[in-house]
Amino acid sequence: MALNTRQKWQNISLILSAIFSIYLIFWEIPRHLPSNQVLYSILEKPSALKEESLEPIPFSSGVIQFKASGEEVSPPPEVINNYLSVKEEFERRFGNSYDDPWNYEPKVHQPFEVPLALKPMVDFWTFVFGVYGKYQYIFHNADDVSIVYASIDLSSLDPSVSGLSKEEVDALINQYLAEEKTRIKKKISHILGTRSGNKEPLTPDEKRIAKLLSESKLIDLSDADKPSQIRIQGGFAHRFKQAIVLSGQYMDEMEKIFSLKNLPIELTRIPLVESAFNIEAVSSAQAVGLWQFIPETGKRYLKIDEIADERRDPILSTYAATQHLAKEYEMLGLWPLTINAYNTGPGRMLKAMKAYNTTDIATIIKNFGDAGYQFYSRNYYPEFLAALEVYNQQEKYFGKIEKMSPLTYDLFLPKNKINLAQISVEVDIAPEVMHALNPALKDEILEGKKELPPGYLVRVPKEMSTLFATAVQRHEEEKGRERWYIAQEGETLELIAQKHTMPLKVLESANAFLPTQTLAEGTVVNIPREEGIAFSPVNDSSL
Repeated sequence: MALNTRQKWQNISLILSAIFSIYLIFWEIPRHLPSNQVLYSILEKPSALKEESLEPIPFSSGVIQFKASGEEVSPPPEVINNYLSVKEEFERRFGNSYDDPWNYEPKVHQPFEVPLALKPMVDFWTFVFGVYGKYQYIFHNADDVSIVYASIDLSSLDPSVSGLSKEEVDALINQYLAEEKTRIKKKISHILGTRSGNKEPLTPDEKRIAKLLSESKLIDLSDADKPSQIRIQGGFAHRFKQAIVLSGQYMDEMEKIFSLKNLPIELTRIPLVESAFNIEAVSSAQAVGLWQFIPETGKRYLKIDEIADERRDPILSTYAATQHLAKEYEMLGLWPLTINAYNTGPGRMLKAMKAYNTTDIATIIKNFGDAGYQFYSRNYYPEFLAALEVYNQQEKYFGKIEKMSPLTYDLFLPKNKINLAQISVEVDIAPEVMHALNPALKDEILEGKKELPPGYLVRVPKEMSTLFATAVQRHEEEKGRERWYIAQEGETLELIAQKHTMPLKVLESANAFLPTQTLAEGTVVNIPREEGIAFSPVNDSSL
């Protein structure tokens, strides 16, 4: 009987121990672990959950997230609203959301073979882009770049080497180029003279030039010695290498955008020819940005107004480029024709196709003589093929290149007017960062001199969309209690406080981020509303 009682208590003790162990394992211990750890049985722990992680929706950091356990992490409503607004805006303007998932595979490719008839032209531009650099020059025939008369290297004049001023270097370069051009003209004139009866023998170099001239089907031999027919091309290798460095910021996302649109990623190399990936590039025809849209074309796809010029935005302009290229491809049917049309226009390419009853790009380049289809248009497609070669073989031409890191950001779409500079300061985003992320916005907007109207996309640093959206929401709620004043030249917070008959400390509190000394002209100052605040008359100017 005593044994049965002892055994009963032992069984109860075992049960209690088991219950307590389960309590420790599944409740008490996890409760004291860091929030990003989960306790699993060794046998039951899924291999995919080696540690708990937050997986944000692609390209939408800080919007809607889920823990590996399935628990939703809910952001503030204003953050979700902003995310949905940005998606809707992108879908309306560009046909897909900015955070459409894409795993970088498969990329859409198009083989761009070099036509045999264009190989000499492509080789010329390959040397220009990949071999000849700063202060190196090539003298060639203006109608046929494969006819190279001479090349000279003036890199010893580089101010960093020679110690000369830029003005002195420019003057010497112009002198040497003019002298060399005169020598080449005399050689060609001598060659043409021998054809007219001059019996003076040709030099070995003149024989080489004569052979090139006689074999070309693109030139008028009688005009070959005219100064306008002897063109000088500067080396571009130093700028091309820098273009590759700059492209690191944008190329991954550009390839993603083109692949999402089912367009070959090779087209993303067009900016190498257009702008050398300089987002500040402006041409004499007022073509602007990475893709060099002229105003008329840019306005078809992008906002160009007193607030922003989206041609300067490398990503938005890339979306525009996909729309533009897809439309022209639909008209022309072949990528070589479409790429050439990017420079000269689809109408001129259709005219050439009709004139020669061909879709062969080499035939058009060699024969089409339209007044609007001259040196730059004729050489555009060969330049593209050369740029493609040098970019794809960049290590061969330049060695190992360290590219800039890819641009990372979140997007914000204001629903009401906001002072971008003030919000940025409030969430501790440096002005230069906002300028770098938003090159499309005008300086007055970025500096807070003008408010940003609703409907303009704003980039903020990655992981800061929640802070930014929350700050904007807070400002919306406070707008009824605030006024704004634009500082004039020489004004201080003390002078502005006196002008608005309020204590200096109240104004300083509302503008903690502003200096107490003289403000820059145009600085936006927050003038808090006085409702509900009793101001006592004071004589002490320090208050």
